[in-house]
Amino acid sequence: MKNLFLLIFFAFCASNLSAQANPSWFTYDDTPTAGRFDDIFFINDSTGWAVSSDGEIYKTINAGKNWVLKLGESTYFRSVEFFDENVGFAGSLFGELYKTVDGGDTWEDIGDLLPHTFTGICGLSVADDTTIYASGIWSGPAYIFKSTDRGATWTYMDMSSLAYSMVDIKFTDNMHGFVTGQAADLAQGGIILYTENGGDTWTTKVTTGHPNDYVWKIQLLDGVHAYGAIADVTGTSTTRFLKSLDNGNSWEVKLIDEEYVYIEMIGFANPDTGWTGSYDILETTDGGETWHDINWGYNINRFFKVNDYLSFASGSTIYKYADTTYVPVDTTTGIEDFVRNHSIIDISPNPVTTSLSATIQIDVVTFADICIYDMKGIKQLTLYHDKIQPGITTFNQQINLPAGQYVLSIHSNEGLRWKKFIVVN
Repeated sequence: MKNLFLLIFFAFCASNLSAQANPSWFTYDDTPTAGRFDDIFFINDSTGWAVSSDGEIYKTINAGKNWVLKLGESTYFRSVEFFDENVGFAGSLFGELYKTVDGGDTWEDIGDLLPHTFTGICGLSVADDTTIYASGIWSGPAYIFKSTDRGATWTYMDMSSLAYSMVDIKFTDNMHGFVTGQAADLAQGGIILYTENGGDTWTTKVTTGHPNDYVWKIQLLDGVHAYGAIADVTGTSTTRFLKSLDNGNSWEVKLIDEEYVYIEMIGFANPDTGWTGSYDILETTDGGETWHDINWGYNINRFFKVNDYLSFASGSTIYKYADTTYVPVDTTTGIEDFVRNHSIIDISPNPVTTSLSATIQIDVVTFADICIYDMKGIKQLTLYHDKIQPGITTFNQQINLPAGQYVLSIHSNEGLRWKKFIVVN
């Protein structure tokens, strides 16, 4: 009887492993949509939270099948992280840091507790049972806040000597962690910094070498493999990512495509299978050596791996990666109805001689960095760098540039829009 039981048990395990061999991406029909869900965090395989650019915080207790709205504010939520099922934080791009102690049912803005003025919080990382780090901001300046008592008190780190701006942050324990962004010298491009003493000192692990790059999101996969998304906001380089085979000690810039694709998110389910992108999604099944287009999401900012057979991604909606046996009949993978925020309506005249008129449309209140880059990715002119209101705006700019091709770039909280134009003399 015992042997029979063991045979049945192992057969059951084998059938489950077989059933979980082919996860795929999908969304549930009633999953909420937003301008963008910028971040997502799960404390276990059923309970998670998602925050949106529309000032909303949602919670699920059934692995994303249903999401309940817990907070709606007039802000732009960028990041979310929890210590446990009760204590968590949500950072905004408008100078707020929210905290909950009841699992997200109620939230309080604790921004006044932070010891230094700040514009926003792009990244959050819980390091141990009492320590959390917060990084910001993509538009500059670069800083990190640290709390060792679950957010009751905070300390401030000025990172401007090392970085111009900061995006993502990931700690493996209370001493060891990484932060991403732009190097203080923008000509060096994107940067990953590392500390092994809780942020007292930082060392540069890698720079991307292309002007005005960001290292956007970072993933520490399994204690060996680590990845970083290289966001080129100039529209002038190849598509690249960072890969490490020693858990972030050394990094290699890897080519995705000779053609330009704007990417922010990066995430691997295992060392072979991963995704990167933003408006367009690319997939690899050979560890990043080759990539192909795959159409399962739009405007993706964060990938969150729960376990080998369950992951999520946040973008225009919340996407789930799970075994096909979990896919209900009423799911969809369509993306055509999502709103494409912001646009460059016109650049005139084109070709440009001595002056340029750029008409743009902004769909939501946001922070916008509107610049002109040459084809080497070097910034030539800044037309605007501040918070901007929705509507159609025309910027008139005198041009004194050498003849050639240039890129007008709108880098905002929602991502990137770009258009090429020509200057003739």
